Amino acid sequence: MPGQWLLLWDSKDETGMAVELEPAAVKKGRPPRAYVQGPAGDHIDISVSLKQDGDYLKDAPSLKALDVSAQEGSRLAYRLLQDEAEDHYIRHEATARFCIDGDKLGGDTLDKVKNQISGRSADLLFALAVIMAAVRHDPDYPAVAATGELTPEGRLKGVGHVPAKIEAALAALPVGGLIVYPLVNDSEISPQLRQQVTGSGHRLAPIERLDEVVSQYLGIPIGKAWMGNPYRGFEKFDAQHGRIFFGREADALALEKKLLAREAEGRPGILILGASGSGKSSLTHAGLVPQLKRTQLQRPLLSSVWRPALLDEKEEAAVAVSIRNAWSLLPGLNGLTTVQPVENPPSLPRQSLSPLGQLADDFIGQLPDQARFVWVLDQLEELLTSGFAPATIDAFAKFLLKLQTNGIWIVGTFRSDFYLAYQQSPLIDVFGNGGTYDLRELDATALERIIREPARLAKLEFANDTETHENLALTLRDEVVQGGKGMLPLLEFTLSRLYEERDIATGKITFEAYRDIGGKIGGLKGAIGQHANQILATCTPKERDTLPEVLIRLIRLSDDGKQVLRQRANTTGLFVTADHETLIQKLINGRILQTEKNREGESVIELVHECLLSNWDAMQEAIGLYQTIIDQRRKFSYSATHWEVEGRPKQLLIKGKDEIIRSELLSVYMGKDVSNIECSFINESIKQSRRKNLFIVHDKVKTTGFQPVSFS
Repeated sequence: MPGQWLLLWDSKDETGMAVELEPAAVKKGRPPRAYVQGPAGDHIDISVSLKQDGDYLKDAPSLKALDVSAQEGSRLAYRLLQDEAEDHYIRHEATARFCIDGDKLGGDTLDKVKNQISGRSADLLFALAVIMAAVRHDPDYPAVAATGELTPEGRLKGVGHVPAKIEAALAALPVGGLIVYPLVNDSEISPQLRQQVTGSGHRLAPIERLDEVVSQYLGIPIGKAWMGNPYRGFEKFDAQHGRIFFGREADALALEKKLLAREAEGRPGILILGASGSGKSSLTHAGLVPQLKRTQLQRPLLSSVWRPALLDEKEEAAVAVSIRNAWSLLPGLNGLTTVQPVENPPSLPRQSLSPLGQLADDFIGQLPDQARFVWVLDQLEELLTSGFAPATIDAFAKFLLKLQTNGIWIVGTFRSDFYLAYQQSPLIDVFGNGGTYDLRELDATALERIIREPARLAKLEFANDTETHENLALTLRDEVVQGGKGMLPLLEFTLSRLYEERDIATGKITFEAYRDIGGKIGGLKGAIGQHANQILATCTPKERDTLPEVLIRLIRLSDDGKQVLRQRANTTGLFVTADHETLIQKLINGRILQTEKNREGESVIELVHECLLSNWDAMQEAIGLYQTIIDQRRKFSYSATHWEVEGRPKQLLIKGKDEIIRSELLSVYMGKDVSNIECSFINESIKQSRRKNLFIVHDKVKTTGFQPVSFS
């Protein structure tokens, strides 16, 4: 059995520790890990001790925390294996004796292990140790180092000091080791540390659930169980969610067939067209990519995802750096972080290549032999709607063509309401008319699978209405069918909320919970607004007052001015009061906003899904304010320009307290788009009003510190 290492934190020296967990010898010749045939149930006997000078200590202070982790982790591991028992895993009583061999540790390290361990970060390692002992595997498992606290459902909670723990694992693990930690901590891992892990021959495994690491990284098939919420809400489906992704199986097969045909034509690219909320991204991440990994076994498959709007800088050089950094994290491609010469240099001198052209040569030269690479371009319409210059778009299209020519599979997702822009862009040369795939609406049978199949894996049951006796799953299905386009995100969100409100004892999802979640509007459309307003109800009046200022920064007009779209906002220096920050954090915690770090390490936020634009009353009010500001801005700009042209006469300044307040607030929202002339115009108006004792600076300008919105 390969080794297993606890990843711990040394609070005294502020460094990570990797401590090996070993089998402990026991009396009467019993093995340290035994799986004795017996009745099904929670028959678990797990213990952990500390070995020192040949004796096993059980009363060291740290052992209390480790014992709690051993019990909780083992219980969840046993339950997971029992859920799969009908097939092949476990119907046994379990006995396991673990120890930390203090004789192998230095005196100072031993003292820390004896006295400093606290918390539940050892849960995950104990769960994995029990599973790896219970289920034989050929070839053998990798050496594993792990940190993470498990919830009663088997999900991973975030823990502290993960980067330092990974560094400790690198010093302890043999080559080929697996380092497992919670997915919520993954953003803390720097590109440099990721490259160090890859270069050392190890793998990182950021996970959400215990069953995920067991199936995906240990190679133990898990097909009958799902630990935790089987519905994604507004969170994206990724490859690891393939087991709970239903309803689009036929589309995944059709896309695979079309990609293979396109490859035979020398143009292995396809663009998936569909309405907003139709499930394009989910189909690609959780349907198509896992399908390819299951069937295209003759060649190793690598995949990566890139989204245009995640870039704050829009020039070609920034695009190339973003893609290069993402690709360099893949196996065998860590050399992309520094430009390497290619074996067969292009005919043009290297210095004449554009940043994307140079990246294409570097990538093709370093792609591992025989590997098939699938590059997913998510929400590709953002390339045409997010401020990228025509020259950058043209260079990007040429970049895609070059990748296709060299056998790289390109899969894009694209909103169908921007199809005209696609036809008028260089992207049409990449995919052509024959390289598109229209994603159709789901029929009732597929919708029912989306509702029922994840529930089956999570051992849930939809209740019947006490009066009509209709099953709740059918009610939800019919509401989506009747609602038409854009209902899928609302369905997934409502299902996720229903899971949270389930009867834990019976696993039943009831009509009572469904009606409560829907609020006054009722049904799927009422659920998201009700949820958002419940979050606002926890805010103070001052926090709620900042909501319009926050929301209008998260929307913009499309280039043709006909649609309101969501956009990302950089929070650094923009929302500077405690009320802004508290409101934003509550919306993030409530899954109304999502946040991540940009390339500079700054926090950016955006609405978690576009359906909020039309299904939340506060958002509708913010859109109305946004459109009013745009109209007023035109009038304001005209007045300022007229004042400047006429020689800045006093009679053309803004008059009246109310008009000045409106103009002043308008300048607050306009932000960096306010010209010098406009600034002078409003400042001179304020000075004149003060001289006449008409005006006191508006509180919202004087005290909020809100940095205003800019318009595209």
